[in-house]
Amino acid sequence: MSAKTRIHFQFDNKIQFIKAIKAVTGLGLKEAKDASEQGWIDVDPEDANKVATALRVTTTHLSYYPPLEMRHVLKRLEAVSVRLCTRAVYALVIGLERVEAALGGVK
Repeated sequence: MSAKTRIHFQFDNKIQFIKAIKAVTGLGLKEAKDASEQGWIDVDPEDANKVATALRVTTTHLSYYPPLEMRHVLKRLEAVSVRLCTRAVYALVIGLERVEAALGGVK
């Protein structure tokens, strides 16, 4: 499965938007209605600009971002988890020191 580009949108006229999304993406009525209720749709990266341009006519706000490669996501997740683990260990050590101090240095 190839990476998809997610297009986020807000619109004023739901019926016009559903018609536009059906025409541009080839989705059926139910899928287009579901997409309008979600507030986003996933499209192939090479089609993202074409779809976004066509949908801009009926939307009040539209934004899209290229997909992140999994290795970049994992790198960011790893960095965040290391920071969180470090903070958790530090908080645990400080907490134990406070408990020991409150108990009068019992070892």
